[in-house]
Amino acid sequence: MRNGVNVSLAPVSSADLREVDTIFDELIAYSQHVDGVLRRDNAAYEFVTALPSGYEPCHKHAFLAKCQGVAVGLLDIFDGYPAPAGQSHMTLECSARRNRIVNEAESNIEHFRHSRSDFPYLLPYAIALPVPGTAFIGLLAVRESAQESGVGRALFREAERFARDDLRARTLRLAVVETNPVMGFWMKMGSRPTGEVKPFEGEVIKSRSALMEKEL
Repeated sequence: MRNGVNVSLAPVSSADLREVDTIFDELIAYSQHVDGVLRRDNAAYEFVTALPSGYEPCHKHAFLAKCQGVAVGLLDIFDGYPAPAGQSHMTLECSARRNRIVNEAESNIEHFRHSRSDFPYLLPYAIALPVPGTAFIGLLAVRESAQESGVGRALFREAERFARDDLRARTLRLAVVETNPVMGFWMKMGSRPTGEVKPFEGEVIKSRSALMEKEL
């Protein structure tokens, strides 16, 4: 909370795709910095369904961030990410949930088609060794009309609370694409670069991503 800003997290379902889509309509600067395009195709669908290699839906937690009942941003957080590519965490429950999410998403909104498995925030850290007690922020974004109002800071505090209290994480990680000038924000939030840097390729932009982390 900052200056009275209070953000709540609402779990995203396939029924929320249109609302998620309206937020991506107001993330033009982010898309230009990370992808080099005004907007990634199927962004809402991928936000709901995209997974790192070897992970299942039970490890992914996607939220609409709401302020006074109005959706102002998005949060995507993974339990236990990063982990090695190809390592299976599949359970029957995860598999069933995965099929349900994909089927519902495709039936609810016909124009969303799955064009690629990884969204840009699913950076290539899936090849790293698994870190027990670690949560990974795939995306934390605030619609442009709600920026510069303390919403981003409040949303990050909610992400910290969820990772610590619900996922029992001790470390919160994220990755910043070098062409996206948000390193200063994450430093103010207490995250620090680990020194690990990986190649990153967006729709048009080729850059690098830097891993950051914060102890909870």
